[in-house]
Amino acid sequence: MSQTIVQKIEHVTQEAYQCIEGFGLASTTLQDYWYYGVVPIRQYFSQHGCEKYSDEKMQECLACYAESYEFGGVHVRRYRKVRKVARIITDLQIKGKTAWKYCEPKNMSVLPEKLQEYLDGYLDLRIRSGSKEATVRRLRTALRHFLLYATSLGYSELLSFTEKDALDYIPVLSKSYQRIGDCLSLLRPFGKYLFSQGFIAIRLDSIFLVKDPVRRKCIEGFSESECTQIVQGIDRGEPCGKRDYAILMLAMHTGLRGVDVLGLRFQDVDWKRLEIRLVQSKTEKPLVLPIPVSVLNALADYILTSRPETVGEDSIFLRSRRPYQPMKTWSAWSLVKRNAAHVNILWTAADHKGFHSFRRSIASRMLENSIPLDTIKEILGHSGADSLKPYIAASREGLDSCAVDISSIPLGREELQ
Repeated sequence: MSQTIVQKIEHVTQEAYQCIEGFGLASTTLQDYWYYGVVPIRQYFSQHGCEKYSDEKMQECLACYAESYEFGGVHVRRYRKVRKVARIITDLQIKGKTAWKYCEPKNMSVLPEKLQEYLDGYLDLRIRSGSKEATVRRLRTALRHFLLYATSLGYSELLSFTEKDALDYIPVLSKSYQRIGDCLSLLRPFGKYLFSQGFIAIRLDSIFLVKDPVRRKCIEGFSESECTQIVQGIDRGEPCGKRDYAILMLAMHTGLRGVDVLGLRFQDVDWKRLEIRLVQSKTEKPLVLPIPVSVLNALADYILTSRPETVGEDSIFLRSRRPYQPMKTWSAWSLVKRNAAHVNILWTAADHKGFHSFRRSIASRMLENSIPLDTIKEILGHSGADSLKPYIAASREGLDSCAVDISSIPLGREELQ
């Protein structure tokens, strides 16, 4: 759609609604988008004497509804629909197309235009260079934290950003991140990008070389009994329960990463050979694993009786609500948390429990059963033996095998003899 063509607000909102209809939503949800999204926007334009669409008036409309929502004048249901319809209209006006995607929370701080352009340009570069969705999401969070800090200092662009400003950011960063080294490692390539593009005059990649002390925490997975409790506690009488059961059975018996389980495709399952053959998302290396019949039965039960019927969708695990799209990787943690809570298995953020706990669990069990490290490495799909260190650290027997006898070390102090 050309930006030079000015359309009536009725036509613009109607086009947005037709796009929403194409997302495959339920009829009641479509009604919500019409009455709580399209109609309020039309009413706002009409009340302000505007027949034609304009970006400026749409922003005024959003600001009005945001203020009303803040003070309880507008229900959250209506406010969310107005935001989503407005976002779709903006996409159509600028790009000529749109897609169903998550809207950022209302209270997310807005970056100055230039800083947002820096962020979008760098993330687009990373996406085109092959970075995974999870990597980009992690990058966006870390880089926004830095750019919001620059905004708080009054910068709307970074040409005058100083070395002192950069060094002062490190204590600020430490208040939000326990391991600042991880965050700085994401900021260094971003700093190179800013410098190469002429957006900043200093080398952030040289300044952000501070390394935090290495403190490794021994993170244990679920015990075997906890794994069994969580999986057996799932209500398989509902379609969502059958899906969760199949997902967690795969996690418990294969040790696959959450991104690989949720991204499983029909072509990855060899039903005759009782195997799963896939390319791992993290390492991009092929992996072949034998699958127990009980796991395949759970998978077949979900596919045949509970999976929504879709056309041309190769992913096995789909959302339980419309639109029936492939599940997002970040839903793996909440899926485990929800089903674990049903059987009173709870934990805090400091415990670092979640979907990966099934992977840690199966690795620990293999270690306890004296499975060779090379075999464990192959089953878990690790590219190097060093990746097994966290699992060995969680095994008492593994630590005992690494202990050094100190009887041959001479002791100089009498009380130590």
